[in-house]
Amino acid sequence: MKLGTRWGFGDAPPAAVPETIRPAIAEAEVAAGSGGTGTSWTLTWLEGRPIATLDDGTVVTIEAGIARIVHEADGDDSDAW
Repeated sequence: MKLGTRWGFGDAPPAAVPETIRPAIAEAEVAAGSGGTGTSWTLTWLEGRPIATLDDGTVVTIEAGIARIVHEADGDDSDAW
């Protein structure tokens, strides 16, 4: 079992955050700019894959071995009522 962790926007990710998603997290922070100030990332694991979620809904994960950034506005809302 892998435990998740939290860290602040703009802070260096803790050692538990895999190297494979660190560049995408940095890219997401650049895109968020000052809008991310005061928010936090949460690292969780799903079926062995790391998922970093920013408080604003931005998600960084690995799909087919490639880091992927999904912004809340980009998400598929096909299941919405």
